[in-house]
Amino acid sequence: MNFRIVVLFVCSLLNDSCALDSDGALVAAGKIAQMWDSRINSTIEWMATNNRPSVPSSSYPFIFFHMRKCGGSSTRHNLVRSANQLHLKRFIPCHANVPCTTYEPSHTDADQQDFAILGGHFYYPGVEKYIYEKSHAYKATLNPAQGNYTCLTILREPVSRVISCWNYRLVSHIRNLTPLGSQNVSFVRKVLPTAMSKFGEGCNNEFARVFSSSGKADMKMNTLTSDNTASVAVEFVLNETLNHMSRCVIGVLERCEDTAKAVSYFLPWFKSFSCKVHMNKNRLDKTIYPKMEDELRRQNHLDVVVYELANKLLDAQVARSKLEHQP
Repeated sequence: MNFRIVVLFVCSLLNDSCALDSDGALVAAGKIAQMWDSRINSTIEWMATNNRPSVPSSSYPFIFFHMRKCGGSSTRHNLVRSANQLHLKRFIPCHANVPCTTYEPSHTDADQQDFAILGGHFYYPGVEKYIYEKSHAYKATLNPAQGNYTCLTILREPVSRVISCWNYRLVSHIRNLTPLGSQNVSFVRKVLPTAMSKFGEGCNNEFARVFSSSGKADMKMNTLTSDNTASVAVEFVLNETLNHMSRCVIGVLERCEDTAKAVSYFLPWFKSFSCKVHMNKNRLDKTIYPKMEDELRRQNHLDVVVYELANKLLDAQVARSKLEHQP
């Protein structure tokens, strides 16, 4: 096994910064992104040719990974509509008495067998465990098979997402805290890495928080690329994030029409999908100045890289859908 990968893995497990020169870590992150960029065509081909059911079922469920402040509340609402129309059992936090503060699918023996549509602020490891339990019916095995499911996630331009997170999850709940546009860069450089919502969640690196195996280590996610030094764990977390995310249909909040095309092609049953109406919007000023934008991008370098690749994946998904409709 590659020694560097072992180091990355150990650092991740120990939640150790394993600090090194930030430029070196960011260059390495760029190489990880290039590797996944080269796999886009094969990834889309797998998605298009994989023998998936036309409608979700309890044995082949659909999962919506809802990124915070990426327009996902509207998607959850539309999933409820589709589940009702298709008469499918659903597990969607904030609906049907499922608490909003639910971050993984139910693991209750009696309930979990029938869920066909699930969606929420789920962390990937919790979903992976749920799918394993469903696939093996709570039986021990020496050679587990990969569980089957389809999934969707929607990303948002990172700077815009952080501004929305700050305004909605922090300004709205912390007295005398004002929008980012009225703050100075030094203040944000100091407080953004440690700032937490009332749910104990930060605003930085949301995409890695959801799709890596380290997401519940919230302070780690929030500070992973916020210091002048970076961590070798950046590579490990980024590779995991892209690996887990790439099996999903990818949407981009700023590209509503393209996202709808990808959903229509890869998830044809989701007819109630719409990205035109957004819930949980706030009216606080979102204007920031260039130096503040640079600082937010620096602190959210992982999400910047993931967002760039997500747009390329969406391009490939749309191209594939057009190919299928050619005479």
